[in-house]
Amino acid sequence: MKGTARGGCLGSAQTQAEEEASIEDAFRGKATSTLERRAVSIRLFLRWAAVAVPGKQVPLEEGTLYRYARALAEENAPPTRAQSMLEAVRFVSGTWGCDLKLEELISARVLGATQASSDRKRLLKQRPPLQACTVAKLEAYLFSGAPVHDRILAGFVL
Repeated sequence: MKGTARGGCLGSAQTQAEEEASIEDAFRGKATSTLERRAVSIRLFLRWAAVAVPGKQVPLEEGTLYRYARALAEENAPPTRAQSMLEAVRFVSGTWGCDLKLEELISARVLGATQASSDRKRLLKQRPPLQACTVAKLEAYLFSGAPVHDRILAGFVL
């Protein structure tokens, strides 16, 4: 972890203990599921970049993000993977306090390539909404003298 807080991210920690405290404070209150999703996105990007952009420790540049989004679309990666990477970049910028210049990093072509992946996402097939008269009957049933477990089920349906 040494060195992660240098260069404008998470303040100006001088020791590893200060860096660890800064990271802990920055992520305090964040849901572990959110942190895990962001970490997975960044890990997948870095794994790709190690092969595609050898020699760069952290290849977070507009051109690299664009190539990554295009590669994901071309290899038919899960449709949300490119979008998840952009969310992770925004998360790192906001949470860690890094000056990433998001308006330059996430350009129109990066957004377009990301959208190309998202367009492959399957449309949700949902049931039609309940009719107003059905909702009214279920609400009335909630306050009836019916058994509790039946009323709970009616509430769940609503």
